[in-house]
Amino acid sequence: MRYLPIKIASDAEGNLLGLAGGRLFHYLPERDEVRISDLAFDGWLLPGPQGKIYALFLDGRLFRWEPDKDELVEAARYAPIPLRQGDLYTRYRFRGLELVLTGTGELVVAQSGIVDPEQTALWVFEPGGAQPINLGNPVLGSLYLTALTSGTGSTVYGMSAQNVYGLGRTPAHLYSLTRAVRKTN
Repeated sequence: MRYLPIKIASDAEGNLLGLAGGRLFHYLPERDEVRISDLAFDGWLLPGPQGKIYALFLDGRLFRWEPDKDELVEAARYAPIPLRQGDLYTRYRFRGLELVLTGTGELVVAQSGIVDPEQTALWVFEPGGAQPINLGNPVLGSLYLTALTSGTGSTVYGMSAQNVYGLGRTPAHLYSLTRAVRKTN
């Protein structure tokens, strides 16, 4: 009860990793054992490219989690995540935000407007801390952006809806975002 899981993900090696009670945890199936990390954590746990698990803090710092060593290794820095008043509804859950890390290192944030479709938007954060790019609402009139997942390269898929899922026959829309990859010499 003390460590109720609120987020889980698996890495490329099949390890189950997660976030519970403000602590990262690592499940070892061969021993049927859960190891609770000594690292306090207040942010997001993100599955990332190559089956790695990442920890993102509100200030934009991204770390790769090495569960065998129980350490976070800095991987990138982004601009701080913009939270509107009321977005933070418990200490460890963030209302109306979905995040995904792409294979090109961009962080995509889907922000649900909840009651105002004008506040619904996709944000793209590039490594290095530059200001994020606001792409606006991908589906006109949608309030909720959910089920964000990374495809190959820089493609991201998501779902949107006008109302909360499960209410009557609420239509859901599938959308995708693909950004051109910059060429460097």
